[in-house]
Amino acid sequence: MISLDVHFNAKQDLVNISQTNPEAASTVLAFLQELKSDPDWLNKLLTYGNNEINEFGFNAKPWQKAKASTNLWRLRILDTPATTYRVVYGYHWQYQQLVVYAVIEKAGFNYDDLTTEINKRIISDWNAI
Repeated sequence: MISLDVHFNAKQDLVNISQTNPEAASTVLAFLQELKSDPDWLNKLLTYGNNEINEFGFNAKPWQKAKASTNLWRLRILDTPATTYRVVYGYHWQYQQLVVYAVIEKAGFNYDDLTTEINKRIISDWNAI
């Protein structure tokens, strides 16, 4: 059975977001709580494209640029105050564990440049598991 954990750095991201956009932070938290309530829903995070979990529609995609050395994905929660944010998570198949590594605003996130501070943080956190 797959489990879901939220990395300390992602929790800090949510704290930071709650200071400027509390509705977005609470939407992400509610989405994650909903996911934890039914382990079968966690498999949907590993399905490319649009999906639904109760009232939450979301879009999930693998992070192509980081795919060579990780199994990182990103999702966006559709039609909510959190739509402009991306939840970056990874699947550690050997542990049957999904870990949320970051919650970041799309406008400031560059998927193609793995040398940015946020991308280095995410990949470092991935490698530390």
